[in-house]
Formats: sequence, structure tokens, C-alpha cells
Amino acid sequence: MSRVTAIIAEFNPFHNGHADLLNELRAKDPDARIIVLMSGNFVQRGEPAVMDKHRRARAALSAGADLVLELPVLYSIAPAELYARGAIHTLNALGIVDRIAFGSESGDLAALQYAADELSGSQTQDPVFHDTMTSFLRSGMTYPKAFSASVRSLSPGKAREDIVRLMEDPNNLLGIEYLKSLRQTDSRIEPLTIRRSPQSDRILSASEIRKVIHDAGLPEERKGLLSQLSSVMPEGSFRELQAITGVPDDPDGIVERPVFSDDLSGILSYCLTMSDPDGYVDFGDINEDLANRIENCRSQCHGFDQFAALVKTKSITLARVRRCLIQLILGLKRDLREEMLDHRATVIRVLGFRGAARELLKQIGVHASVPMILRGTDYRKVLEDNDLRPLVRLDFKANALYDQLAILSGERVAEAAKPPVIME
Repeated sequence: MSRVTAIIAEFNPFHNGHADLLNELRAKDPDARIIVLMSGNFVQRGEPAVMDKHRRARAALSAGADLVLELPVLYSIAPAELYARGAIHTLNALGIVDRIAFGSESGDLAALQYAADELSGSQTQDPVFHDTMTSFLRSGMTYPKAFSASVRSLSPGKAREDIVRLMEDPNNLLGIEYLKSLRQTDSRIEPLTIRRSPQSDRILSASEIRKVIHDAGLPEERKGLLSQLSSVMPEGSFRELQAITGVPDDPDGIVERPVFSDDLSGILSYCLTMSDPDGYVDFGDINEDLANRIENCRSQCHGFDQFAALVKTKSITLARVRRCLIQLILGLKRDLREEMLDHRATVIRVLGFRGAARELLKQIGVHASVPMILRGTDYRKVLEDNDLRPLVRLDFKANALYDQLAILSGERVAEAAKPPVIME
């Protein structure tokens, strides 16, 4: 079988920079099969995806991906280290992946690998390192800056300074976490990094595209205002965006809209009202300090974005607060996530594939070490597995919530009944 390359992504939404990555991989190895492991309807920065996972999967397939799989929400809303670990567990479980490709600001695999090897060592597990980190955090540093400062203070020198500089860029940092997870799992998967495309007239970041979508105004105005994005998104992805403006094209069809964090405001307010403050620390990444912040501020919750900004402190990043609020809304308990990580629990949920890539699915069926979910009936066996049932039920909950936000009219389809996208 052809060489198999995997990409871990969010594609929120899919834009020209993502298409460039796929094109470069094709140029390097024209016969390779490309698998995308994509976050589902909730993403790592702590927010719902702007468009639903099947639309984003279709956009990736139309741009050249062969197969799109879903990263379970347990991992997609975790901190970078656990996000990377869950993703690598899933790629390892496929049993057919030869290489993982990821974008980085550096583009220097040797430097990223050196950083990963150093940070996988005993130093970061040392109590002195932990105490140093705690001291920096209490001084008001964010977690990433405190981590970098701890590395620098305990092991000064040019090599360490190089590591710290690498870690200042978010995609470098995520790449380092992928490399750490590959090492820690003794993975056979080889890494490849590609330098990210600089912004230009045809390259706009996903966050900037989301802002344009967010600011596009009332549904009846959106289609015209969003036309400016046609030059920074591939045709297939732009077509998916045009389909979710909230304007009904077919009176009998489903009407969808883009989804943003503030669409969760009502349910967040409800969860804060009904939750026992003493139990906040049971959820995801909420520690005692953050639990106290949430409790002290909860009477001032007037919206998801407003509340997250209110709770944020110098030592608690906004992204972490947002993830924690999503974890609270979904009822994701810390002990469940730790148990799932310990068991390397995951499933292979197929979101879409190109017809010519059916051989990939056959190979996964032969070599995978965890169940593959291709059709609704596949869930029956998975739900009988005590180790996997909580993982899948959390996905069900997340996707049902997302559909309530995204679908304005028309029939909502249960997650187990949603077929994969097939592009012939």
C-alpha cells in the first residue's frame, strides 16, 4: 500500500494555508495517502467550531485529503500536552500511519526534536522544576511563559535559550508536544514539519476568518459580506461557509448558522447557577485558584466571552479559562479524562473519505487496535465496551449540544445516524 501521512488539525475553518500544506505533501510524495485527524465540534482554544465537523471534513476532502477522522472531544478540548497525547494515541491505534506532518513557525525538525527530547527528560518531572513553575505562576506569569522561564532558570545556556525561543510560537509548541508523545509511546510514526505560510493577500489566519464571519451581521446580510473571504478559502470550503449563513435557501430543508462561543452563554449561566462551587475542581483543568475565580465572578456572568475575560488572570490564560468552561458545560470530570488517558482510550470515527481511498478503510479494519465507527450500527459494539462507553457518550453529548446551536430549523439527526461524507 502507498505511504500514509497523517495531519492533526482543526480546520476551523479550512483555508488556503491548510490547502497549501496538503499540496506540499502531495508534491513531496504524490502517491501518499493523506489522513486528517480533525477536532470535532469543539476545539482546543475552548470554543465551538464555527462550522460543523462534517462540513469541515468535506472541505478537506475537496482540497485533497483522502480520509478524515474525528479526534474525540475528550482530547480536542484538552491542554496542548493532552491534546497531542490523545491525537498520537489515535494515530498509533490506526496501525497504518507512516508519517505525521505538522506546520510550525520554525520549519526546523532537528531543533524541534531536540527541544522535545530535552523536555521529555527527568528535569520537567523534578520537584524543583515544579516549585519554580509555581513561583513564576504566582508572580503573574501565564503558564507558557512560566514554563519557558523555568526551563531557562534551571538550565541556562544557548541550547536552552533556543528551546525557549521555539516555545514562544504556538505551532512550534504544539509540534514539540507531538514529538514528545511520539517518543513517549515508542511510536513507529516518523515526523515531518513544514514551515507555515506567511500571511498574504491569499493567506488569512483561521482566527481572522472567524472574526470576519462573526462580524458579518444579520443572516440576510451575511452572504454578501462574506464574499470577501472567497479569496482566502478554497472553493469547497467557501461553498460550505455560504451554506450556513442562516438564510433558508430551501424552505423544507435544514437551516444552519455559524456557531460562536457566546452562543453557549445561556447554558453556561445555567451550569454556573446549578453547580456546587465546591465541585468545580472535579472538572477538567479547574484547580482551586480557578474554581475560586469562577465562584467569585459567577454572579457577573452576562455572556461566555465576557465571563471568560472576567475570570482570566495574569497567571491563568484566556484559552485555559475557555477550555475549563467548556469542560464544565459538558460535565467532563478530571478523573474520567485521566482514566481514559491511562488506558489510551480512543475510537476511529470516520467523518468522510474519498471513494478512491476505500482501501485505507480496509487496511485500518485489518490493523487497527481500537474499534472503527463507519456507520451507526458500529456504535453498538463500542457502547458495550466499559472502557470506551464514557468516551463515546461524551462525544454524543457534545455533538447534540452543537446541533442545538447550529441548526435553526429542520430535523436534527442523532450522532449515531449521521453517515460519513463520501466524495467520489
